[in-house]
Amino acid sequence: MARAAVLKTLRRYGTSDASTLLAANLAVASTALVTGVVTARTLGPAGRGDFAILVFWPALAAVVLDIAVRESVTLRVASGRILTGTAVATGLVLASGCSLFAGSLVYLALPWLLRTSQQHLLWASRGFLLFIPAMLFSEVLVGGLLGLGLFGRVASVRITAAMLYTGTVLVLAGSRLLTPVRLAYATLGMTAIPIVLGVPMLLRHIRGSIRIERHNLVDQATLGVKLQSTRAASLLSSFEERGIAAMMFSQTDVGLFQIPIAATWMLSFIGQALSQLLFARIAPLSGADRSALVSRIHRTTLALTTTGAVIAAVGAPFLISRLYGPGFAPATGPTMIVCVASIFAGSSLVLQNASKAAEKIWWPIGAEVVAMLASATFALLLCRRWPLMGLAAAYSAGRLTSYGVSLYGARRVVSVTPAGLGSGRREVDTDASATDSL
Repeated sequence: MARAAVLKTLRRYGTSDASTLLAANLAVASTALVTGVVTARTLGPAGRGDFAILVFWPALAAVVLDIAVRESVTLRVASGRILTGTAVATGLVLASGCSLFAGSLVYLALPWLLRTSQQHLLWASRGFLLFIPAMLFSEVLVGGLLGLGLFGRVASVRITAAMLYTGTVLVLAGSRLLTPVRLAYATLGMTAIPIVLGVPMLLRHIRGSIRIERHNLVDQATLGVKLQSTRAASLLSSFEERGIAAMMFSQTDVGLFQIPIAATWMLSFIGQALSQLLFARIAPLSGADRSALVSRIHRTTLALTTTGAVIAAVGAPFLISRLYGPGFAPATGPTMIVCVASIFAGSSLVLQNASKAAEKIWWPIGAEVVAMLASATFALLLCRRWPLMGLAAAYSAGRLTSYGVSLYGARRVVSVTPAGLGSGRREVDTDASATDSL
């Protein structure tokens, strides 16, 4: 009875929010597919490879060195322990410091990071360093909206940014002005759009004075470092294959491998959307309610991602050459492999976020470290002989390993079983009153 009450309450509060975020992320993924096809057909494999290398190092620095500004703002606002304006303002100060540090580091390191054949991209890549503050400031504002439960506003921001980006790319391609550098700066503009839209949305909901105090900076930075240590491991793991490609592959092979990467990114919209919902809802919960929420979202992610992955894998042989052009046909097999691996990638994200929300950070870190070791081992064994297929197999080995460790950790932290069920009727019955906290 109590279990049914918990699940009924979770459906009441979670279904519409989940649908909103899923719809927004699906729209963004769909527009990404359109722009990916247009840019691939316009630039070709070598041009796509130039674009991937141009943006790689600034993007990597942005996601690794940002001390989880979005997640820390989301948790602090959702918990109600700090005023929204104070949490957002503190996040912006921290984002400014991270941007300055990361941008300076990459600016100085780029001449050594780019290979001789990539040196012509040096100044364009340095200009793209503006991506770092654009992304971090946007993340802070989106974190505030998520913490307030304004999922519809988050969805509108993402869809607007994606539509404007798609329109820009189509205009550039149609006028034959699209180049890797212009595509990079269009990406930069899309990244900054949440800043323009998010500020007025948040101002309507900020109450009370905004104080940037030392203890708030320390508390939020401490929480961010905890969360970022797991996020950095996850992101380094997800960027590992791109780094291997950038260091080992020709420009053409790098461009070809962008197709499997695009497939994993599209399929990740499910895990990302439901993980954001989990983060926004889990803060005030405890005990059986927390376990029920994680179990429900884990089951949903696994089912939806499996459905999407099967459809994508079956459709890949028929669609890749027709959409991207005959030159991208060698990417078909690797794309099919990574589509299946994406099932485990999306579910791992949900399980790791459950552990992160409980501040049990070593399970997510351990999962990604083991995954990187597994992926690197397979890459070293396979990529010399079968570059594209070997890297796809390495990615799959890493994602499967990460899921196994993440599931074990979630079982220890929030009592999630392999089937995605809660820890049992007895534990839920002892905490039936927890539904009131929803």
